[in-house]
Amino acid sequence: MVAKYKILFAPEPKQNTKSRVWDIKQVKADLGSFTCQHLLFLHALLGCNTTSRLYGIGKGSIMKKLKENVSLQQAAIVFDNPNSTHAQVKEAGEMALVTIYGGKQTEGLNKLQYRKYSEKVATSLSQVDPKNLPPTSAAAKFHSYRVFLQVNQWKDTDCDMLPESWGWRWSNFYFKVS
Repeated sequence: MVAKYKILFAPEPKQNTKSRVWDIKQVKADLGSFTCQHLLFLHALLGCNTTSRLYGIGKGSIMKKLKENVSLQQAAIVFDNPNSTHAQVKEAGEMALVTIYGGKQTEGLNKLQYRKYSEKVATSLSQVDPKNLPPTSAAAKFHSYRVFLQVNQWKDTDCDMLPESWGWRWSNFYFKVS
């Protein structure tokens, strides 16, 4: 007979904040199996040690969006499939970023960026800070490639993906962003 134990996570408390303790099984139940299966995708897409962080986008709000948004779910499936092609990864990455930045699925990132820029110019009294805008389609392509490679390296898939094919270049004994 196997005893059932609670696994609790107690992060180091931040200064002047209340300490929280997380019941991992309850968190898993709250997130749902699909979200738990695709946590690596979300973590890499929103920024990790090897991929750029999306400015002003929190991981918690996007986890909720993954539970409800079909477009984001479809993108996650593409990124978690080691046999996805460059074209599929590029398209899924753009679809995911349009969703994350609150765009319509009928507009690409370039149109979304222009629309958001225009809205900010029309309503702001100061300069528009580019870091607050969605990335361009070209920037998203390479971000998506690096996310795809990272997810599949974490999953330790048996496919032999060359970093040079997924947004990296070799430079003096290490890979760096192309």
